[in-house]
Amino acid sequence: MREISIQWKISLLAGASLLISTVALTGIAVYAAHHTNQMVVSEFSSELRRNAEQILAQQAETESSRVVSYLNDAVIRGQMVVQAL
Repeated sequence: MREISIQWKISLLAGASLLISTVALTGIAVYAAHHTNQMVVSEFSSELRRNAEQILAQQAETESSRVVSYLNDAVIRGQMVVQAL
């Protein structure tokens, strides 16, 4: 069996180097994409939570205003009934 020529050895080394660098770069890209995806999901969840809390606070304020208005009307009606007696 004859030995592999130097040209073939250089070509195999260059091909192996390209393959290793391609695998490494692909791995880094996948890791970065996964990390970015986790950050986006985390930020999106936080933003959704803040928006939901803000909407609930606004609804609670609106409902409390309605309740206060209703109770004030009831007090005025009660005072009118007392005055009528």
